[in-house]
Amino acid sequence: MTGKITGYEQNKTWDKELGTRRLTINVYYSFDSVEGGTKLTQKFDIKLSGFMKLFSSMFASYMHKQMKVELNNLKGILEAKA
Repeated sequence: MTGKITGYEQNKTWDKELGTRRLTINVYYSFDSVEGGTKLTQKFDIKLSGFMKLFSSMFASYMHKQMKVELNNLKGILEAKA
């Protein structure tokens, strides 16, 4: 899978696109100041083509589970440094 940064605004947003011939994932991150820290919002736009469309619900479920794992790992790292 190849990727590229598609947007960046310092301290506000960061966007990237990952993909193959049959799969494109656009990921959008936004950072907002909140009392006591920063709120991170992440959005996905996933496009499947060809036979990959058959696996769309399975792929979405996998992405959701994987994101929970990654965010919990990030939380642990950030809290350990605090």
